[in-house]
This record gives sequence, C-alpha cells and structure tokens, in this order.
Amino acid sequence: MSAGDLIKRLAAAGTDEEKAAIVAESVIADLAPDVAEVARACGCVPWFDADVIAALSGNESVSEAEALLATIVALPFVEPVGRAWQFHAQTKAGWLAYYAVQQPELIKRTNHVALAVYLARWQEDRAARTAIYALIVSGELDEAQERTEQLVYRFGAVGEWEQLLALFALRAEAAGLPFVPEINEPALFAFARGLAHQKLDNYDRAIADYDEAIRLNPEDATAFHNRSVIAYGNKSTFTTAPSPTTTRRSASTPRMLSAFTNRGLAYQNKHFHDRAIADYDEAIRLNPEDADAFYNRGNAYADKHLYDRAIADYDEAIRLNPEDATAFSNRGLAYADKQEYDRAIADYDEAIRLNPEVATAFNNRGNAYADKHLYDRAIADPTRRSPQPVCDRAANRGNAYAAST
Repeated sequence: MSAGDLIKRLAAAGTDEEKAAIVAESVIADLAPDVAEVARACGCVPWFDADVIAALSGNESVSEAEALLATIVALPFVEPVGRAWQFHAQTKAGWLAYYAVQQPELIKRTNHVALAVYLARWQEDRAARTAIYALIVSGELDEAQERTEQLVYRFGAVGEWEQLLALFALRAEAAGLPFVPEINEPALFAFARGLAHQKLDNYDRAIADYDEAIRLNPEDATAFHNRSVIAYGNKSTFTTAPSPTTTRRSASTPRMLSAFTNRGLAYQNKHFHDRAIADYDEAIRLNPEDADAFYNRGNAYADKHLYDRAIADYDEAIRLNPEDATAFSNRGLAYADKQEYDRAIADYDEAIRLNPEVATAFNNRGNAYADKHLYDRAIADPTRRSPQPVCDRAANRGNAYAAST
C-alpha cells in the first residue's frame, strides 16, 4: 500500500478502530506473503503463541514456528498477554469488524484451526475459555454450550468468579460477530453470571442476571440446588460492620439456591428489604422445603424490626435444617431484640453446641447476659471466640466491667 493510498484510507475511516486496523494491514502487507498470511490470521483469534502459530502455518518445525512467532510479535500493534500475545484491543476491534464483513470465512477457518490447540490445553483456564470462543466462531454451537456448562461448574466449584465472568465476556464477544447465529442462553448461564457478580459485590448486575434467569425458567426452584458443586460454603456476611454492642446478622452464601433466593440476597445487600422478601416468598412458594429462603426471609424481617415474623421464619428454617447453628444464633438475636433474654441465651447455647466456631453467638450471648445483669458471664463470653476487632470486643467487655462496679 502506497503512502498516498494509506492517507486516503485513513481519511475515509470512520472510527479509531478502523484506522488502527488499516495501519496494521499496511504493516503486514510489507511482510513476506507466507508470514503476512499467518499474521492476518493472528488478528482473528483472542491470543496466539508458538503452538497456535505452528497450527496456523502448518509448520511442524518448532524452531521455524518460533522464528515466525518472533517476527509477528515484533509488529508494533502486538502486545503480550501472559505467556502469549494478542493484537492491541483497538487494532483487534477494527480488524474483526473488517474481516467479519469482508472475509468471515477467514475468521471461521482460523478459529477452527486454532481450536485444536486450545482444546489440547483444556486444563489451562485461559485456553479453556478461548476454546469456547473458537467453538462459537467456527460454528460448533452445541459443543460450545456443553463445554460452557462444564466450565461453569469448574470455575464455580473453586470460587473463580473472575474466570467465570471472563468466560461469559468471551462468549458475548464471539456471539457479537455478525455471521454467528443467535445463541440460546440457558437459565443456568444467566444464573451463574449473576452468582459471580453477586460474589464480587456487583449487586445491580447480579439482579439483572437473576431477572434473566427467572425470565428463562420462572418455575425451577430446585434444579439449582442439585448443582451444589458450585456451593463453596454455608454462610457468609454481607451486611455492614458491627457496632461495639451489636453483632452482625449473616445471610446465606450466594450459591446454587433458587434464582429467587439469590436475587433476594442481592436486594437485601442493597437494603431493599421489601423486594428481598417478595423474592423469598416466591422461592418458598416454588419450594416449601427451601430452608435457606426461610432463613434469609427471617433476616430481612429482622432488619425491618418485624421480630415475630423473623422468629417464625427461623423456626421453619431450623425445622428444615436443625443443624444450622447460624439460624439458632439469629433467632436468639431476634429474641434479644424482643428482650426475651432467656430464650435468646438458649438459642446461643444451641448455636455454640452445634458449631463452636460461630463466634457471633459468644458475643451475642455476652450481650444477653449483660442485659440480664449477669456481668461475670457477660465478661467471659466476648473474650472467647469473636470475629470483632479487638477494640470492639474490648468495648463490650469494658461496658460489662463498668456496669458491674
């Protein structure tokens, strides 16, 4: 491409991405034809390394593939990404926009060839994610869906939420190419994406994804329970830090509960308690054996100071799951809020018996003892297992010392 032609094309370009792609093409055009062919193909895949170069060039010689790689990575619009390389984002966007319209078969063919490399390295997270992209772009949609589901469980089982979102971002990028047919997204994928956003505290995005999961499958409250491989624990805290005299309530860990239960958790984290309660109502309607939904609705009622309703829900959660120490602990807190301290202490005792690591039960029991003017016992409990900062535990114990004098 002559300098004059380059200037004319740049002047006619409508976006910075298009301009970047034009400049890249002018540089590639000066390479040897066989090298230029591989370089163009490299712009059609998410990333490339020596293995991908060898596949794209059909060259089985390791030294020749590495030499070809060295030439391509020296181009000014190529950047490293981990142990691989990719076109700069702006260049790649313009590159794909051009070839998706002018030569879509180049993108399809390139990804089909590179797919074998990505699948051979399926155990590597980045390669596995990229394989999904290549499957979609090369038209293997059924396999893309099956393998996406595998990765949802693989990443979810170990709490790799960023990996999960990166997977869905690559899926969206591939699906956005104009020659790719519309892909039906199952409710599981929307639910898993919402779960990842929720775990990363992106509650608005989580709610939007749960909305989509519920739209796709509004009656399924139990299937997600059966996918329990994604669960990573029983309880987790999402509310604000405790004051020196009040220990926080906890909400169920967001996991493969029903979409309604998890959307309710997201609303609760945003302090939209009425919306949360409405979602828990629906989760319970769909599955009356959902102990987590009763437990979380109890938390929402307690946050609204509706303690009798909270206690009723904790009662049901305990009936369904009598080994749940946190349900006893939170019911005890609701009794304490009603100044029924003996009942509160009995619940804290049971929570501690079931799980001595439920530190909040020790602190709350100490507060209940203090409210009953049993200051020696009150002093003893906060010094045991407590998640509170040292200054907060000291404040609680100090209050008891002061009251006992």
